[in-house]
Amino acid sequence: MTWLIAGILITLLAVGYLVGETKIVRLVMSIFESSPTFMPQEANPDDEAEIVEILTVDGVRLSGCLYSHSDSESRGVIIFCPEFGANKWSWKNYCYGLWEAGFDILAIDFRNQGQSERVDSYRELHWVTEFEIADATAAIDYVKSRSDLSERPIGIMGVSRGGAAALAVGADHPDVELIVTDSAFPTRPLMMFFVDRWVKVYAPQWIYNLVPRWHTHFTLNLVKKFSQWSRNCEYAEIIPRFKRMADRKKVLLIAGSRDSFVDLKVSRQLEQSLGGNCEELWVVPGAKHNMGNSVAREEYQSRIETFFAAMSPLHVPQTLVPEEATA
Repeated sequence: MTWLIAGILITLLAVGYLVGETKIVRLVMSIFESSPTFMPQEANPDDEAEIVEILTVDGVRLSGCLYSHSDSESRGVIIFCPEFGANKWSWKNYCYGLWEAGFDILAIDFRNQGQSERVDSYRELHWVTEFEIADATAAIDYVKSRSDLSERPIGIMGVSRGGAAALAVGADHPDVELIVTDSAFPTRPLMMFFVDRWVKVYAPQWIYNLVPRWHTHFTLNLVKKFSQWSRNCEYAEIIPRFKRMADRKKVLLIAGSRDSFVDLKVSRQLEQSLGGNCEELWVVPGAKHNMGNSVAREEYQSRIETFFAAMSPLHVPQTLVPEEATA
């Protein structure tokens, strides 16, 4: 009889836990999938660009706009990754000074944005996925495939979700030398920040404090898995990729002091994770999310131009030096 009672109690506790955890997962998932109201700055197309088509490894056709200088004038190619909800023309709002300074610009529309092909099975959000990383990688491979661009050094710049994609690709791709991001964010730390911020709306803080941290991470993993399944994607964790980043690669992080979406704590955690690869975290006073250039236009352009100016004048594939040449 004792074992029967114990079995019933254990079963009731297990059922109660499953019911409670299901409700919590649904609640956190609603927060996770609730996209903030972003207001991307508008930018108009122009006839000076070469409209290019880029094919990803999974067969998606991306639209890009390319601005290139002559061989003698080019200082390198900067690939621009726009924010969620924006298109390739938005590069003019962030790095127009680079074109004027002699850098080539290749800006892309991520899949399901702008004029790029739409994949109906993928329901995109503001979180970066392996799809955006594949799209940015395809842009780099496109540059390397063109004889008029292949020997030029490559840098990459991204904004918000595009910044997260730029960091991931910059860490992995051997041809990327320098990386600039504006309002970029890592997935897991920002998820944790939102949970810590919003839990007080649904439960007393003292109850949340009793929940082991490992259990919070467990719940977030469930949320990610369910969301990935429903949206047919894989959310990318960019911080683990930094371990593979070569020492020679440098990153300029830009954040806004008044960013209500990506808190400065998250930006500083990103800086710490990059370690010696992060040359600087520039916090723009008074800037909201993605608004650094609007608040400090001249300094913004000057900083990114100075940063990208450190790229090699010519990209030369690394090869072994013959022993005769060193004798």
